[in-house]
Amino acid sequence: MTISLSLFQAHTGSCFDIFFDNQQQLRLQLQEVSQKPCEPGYQAFSLLFFCDGIYQLEQNTYPLQHPELGENMIFLVPVAQQGTGVLYQATYYIKAE
Repeated sequence: MTISLSLFQAHTGSCFDIFFDNQQQLRLQLQEVSQKPCEPGYQAFSLLFFCDGIYQLEQNTYPLQHPELGENMIFLVPVAQQGTGVLYQATYYIKAE
């Protein structure tokens, strides 16, 4: 699987899971995929995930699992509190294929 803007756009609204060693599970919903300006030949985009609940992940790389996309290591940064949960952002700047 090749990471791309269109790959994640197709899954906006779907859920991704993080499983921890102690069998704890955290579910994040992909709320937004935004294209960013970049140099020709590259793709720049960000993913915005929402996680309901009081548990807040630290900025780090996590294995996010998705039923269709499988497992991907994604660097998440907590960016805001929203209602009863937290928003996390992942940013990509990659060479276009």
